[in-house]
Amino acid sequence: MPFEYETNLTALVNVLKNSNTTTATHNLSLSLSSVIINDNIQASDPEIITVRNDRLPSVFVRISNKDESFAGVGQTGVGTTRAKKEANVVYDVIGMYGKDSAQDSHETLLGQVYTMARNIETVISHEFTLSNTALWCQAASTDFYGPFNVQGGGWVKVILIKVEAKYLFR
Repeated sequence: MPFEYETNLTALVNVLKNSNTTTATHNLSLSLSSVIINDNIQASDPEIITVRNDRLPSVFVRISNKDESFAGVGQTGVGTTRAKKEANVVYDVIGMYGKDSAQDSHETLLGQVYTMARNIETVISHEFTLSNTALWCQAASTDFYGPFNVQGGGWVKVILIKVEAKYLFR
């Protein structure tokens, strides 16, 4: 069986969505002044879709990179052999948080962006097997960008969290 890109991408999106409730142990929207709507957590690329200010905050997940290596000797993908492959996958988890009102200062926006980054990192660190689809995953780096002007007016700050995950498959 080849590596299942969409299945594994969906698993990460579902972990984030399942943690986006007030009853979750690690709430994705904890301490944010604007709650993340589940429809705004998606496997998509904000660089090729139009992001509107009324759809913020949002979280996008995409695969950035994948490397494979053999974990055993022999042909993979057939039932008669136990040979497996390892895949190291890097996901981009992109959080976008907009300025809530004209009265909000840049410092207020920064505080919300840092809280959102912390919440995403916390969810990932506590769901490190991505619902048992990965051997492990971790937030490897976090970068902050912007502010950028978005369609409909308003300003948005962007978080890019690189998440590394390891998989074992046939």
